[in-house]
Amino acid sequence: MKVIAAYNIFNGLELFHKSVEYTKPYVDEVVFIYQTVSYRGNANPNVLDHIEQYQDIKAFEFKPDLSFNPKQNELNKQNMMINICRDLGASHMILVDCDHIYEPDKFKAAIDKSKQYDVTFTGMLTYYKYPTWQLDPPENYFMPFLIKLYPSTQFMRQNNYPVLVDPTLRVNTCGNYYVFPMDEFLLHHYSMVRSDINEKFQNSPSQGYGYWQQHGYVDEWFNYDLELNPGVKYFSGRKIKIVENYFGI
Repeated sequence: MKVIAAYNIFNGLELFHKSVEYTKPYVDEVVFIYQTVSYRGNANPNVLDHIEQYQDIKAFEFKPDLSFNPKQNELNKQNMMINICRDLGASHMILVDCDHIYEPDKFKAAIDKSKQYDVTFTGMLTYYKYPTWQLDPPENYFMPFLIKLYPSTQFMRQNNYPVLVDPTLRVNTCGNYYVFPMDEFLLHHYSMVRSDINEKFQNSPSQGYGYWQQHGYVDEWFNYDLELNPGVKYFSGRKIKIVENYFGI
């Protein structure tokens, strides 16, 4: 069994190094699949400055085809990640974004338990604006954790998937799966913790920047009043609760 953590890299780089710190000790190999141009055609040359700090980690560039829509490019990149891991001899992969951190004291046990399944899934604790602002209650969808790589495994849009995940994160080889209870293992998702939130909204594969601005989500991020704590519209009205900065972000 060889487990590779494959990093999907473009922005969120202020969180990237912490994520690698908490992932690398628990897998057999880490690889970076990066892009310097977003799915929407915006450049971020700073990506190279960050990944070049890791001379011992293989890095591969994805170049989006801007004639495709952003979600198709996202799917293409994730399938490139599967192919890279398979070519490097991985039996299993973990797809990691720069803003993902797993609990280190439970990571190895989760991998060991997951190896008997095609795919395992985790719930998540999501953070908004600051690493101490956690959404309450947690979001009601999941992230794939460990994915077993068969020769035919690929991400594809599928209906009737057994759990609620992003449409671009559904593998076709998901016959035997397990969903970790939140008290067993989970993902800390620093989804909206950014030094430049505009960069995140401008490069979102799901909607253009005008959509986020028109619906008030950009202003909400800048102006959210914790004293009033009205509920974050972007996250279906979930409240904010204050927690400790678990990973020193």
